[in-house]
Amino acid sequence: MQFKEMYSYLLSNHKIRRRGWEDKTIYLMMTPEEEVKCYRQECVPFYYNITIVNSKGWIIIGEEEKEISFSDTVELLRKGEKIRLKDWPEDHILECAPNGKEIFLRKNAEFAFTPTFECFASDDWEAIEEDLI
Repeated sequence: MQFKEMYSYLLSNHKIRRRGWEDKTIYLMMTPEEEVKCYRQECVPFYYNITIVNSKGWIIIGEEEKEISFSDTVELLRKGEKIRLKDWPEDHILECAPNGKEIFLRKNAEFAFTPTFECFASDDWEAIEEDLI
């Protein structure tokens, strides 16, 4: 679709992006203050301290009604499950590295990006209906 059509989606609080963007996690979104912001997914090492050993309130993505302790998540993470603390934003998710030795935090973060005129003139704009994580 053309940008003009997608702009109405943006105004009604939908995330939009171009199919042509190489990074498929980039999207534009309207903030509650009615500012257009650009976001993309980040994956960063998750740093923690000893208090994680005794922490509770973890949930497995897809099983949000069941809370577990961190000790219950270790094997699940190693098997590829994704988790988060119930109080975290929904786009903040922990996952295990493929080597099974580290955990990473995946989240959507604002970044400085302004689409070029070529972007606006393109006809490959789309609304994002599902979460990117």
